[in-house]
Amino acid sequence: MDAKQTMADFKNDILKTHNTYRKTHRSNPLKWSNKLQANAQRWADKLAKKGYLQHENQSEEGENIACMKGAELTGERAATMWYDEVKYYDYSKPTFSSKTGHFTQLVWNGSTELGVGRATASNGMQFVVARYNPPGNILGKFPDNVFSSNGKPPPTTSSNNSNNNRTTRNKPEKRQQQPSSDKQTDKDFKNAVLRTHNQLRKHHGSGPLRWNSSLASQALSAAQEAAETNTLRSVDNNKVGQNMAAISGAELTGEKVSNMWYDEEKKYNYREAKFSSSTGSFTQLVWKGTTDLGVGRAFGPNGQTYVVALYQPAGNVRGLYSENVLQSRGTRPGSKKEDQGCGCAIM
Repeated sequence: MDAKQTMADFKNDILKTHNTYRKTHRSNPLKWSNKLQANAQRWADKLAKKGYLQHENQSEEGENIACMKGAELTGERAATMWYDEVKYYDYSKPTFSSKTGHFTQLVWNGSTELGVGRATASNGMQFVVARYNPPGNILGKFPDNVFSSNGKPPPTTSSNNSNNNRTTRNKPEKRQQQPSSDKQTDKDFKNAVLRTHNQLRKHHGSGPLRWNSSLASQALSAAQEAAETNTLRSVDNNKVGQNMAAISGAELTGEKVSNMWYDEEKKYNYREAKFSSSTGSFTQLVWKGTTDLGVGRAFGPNGQTYVVALYQPAGNVRGLYSENVLQSRGTRPGSKKEDQGCGCAIM
């Protein structure tokens, strides 16, 4: 992955984001711990070898984990994935829940130290492990450690919220290979990904895409194969454009996955106007000559979500970038300014 965040920048990014969110919930700032970092890095390396997300069987330290493929898992993005569980937390019933365990550990007032490790598997899946001391999520202690926000949630890199159904300092639940009741339905996912694509395309002067059932069927088959093999492979069809993503430890909604791909825009050089592996997902998403979209989604046995998007006609054609990837016009859809008065969801 081009221009990957350095470890020093990753460390500063994740610590800063933690403390920004903690301040919103009136919790004390965390300090960096090299000991916790070493423990987190050791487990992140093991997860990269295993190839799937799993909590370590220990109770001395609090733990948050995440993995992602298809977009860079920056320090800010990892922390935001965990924090976004806040929308499920019930302050009137302050206790542990598998749907909010990462959020409650992140803002736990009694935790004072943080250390984080990251590693990348051979298939490109990125793993992040965060360790906390003292550990949070102690039964009976939630009212004294998880406070409501001050009413000013900090900005996130994504334009919307995500959820993460893994627990902190608890064994992960067994996941079903279908959407759970609180996940976006297939219909809502389809509508969200198409709507978000078209909002972002309009921002770059590209026409709206229409849903293509044939492409969606091919994309679903590819996503299901990825879920079975735990490997994302390109679709063997050079007549279609492709975007792919995988994530574990958070819900990959239609809005979120579209914005993951779009977020590469900040690395795109409009003057050079050519392909780059670090911006190819963005350029395909906004490619003006593309007219049709089909997307498939499948779930793996360990909480992974795989998404494959197919486009027709294919974008990213050499020599045609200047006329198909146009500069944005004004404020990005879903940004803070445009969000006022509208219920747009995203990352």
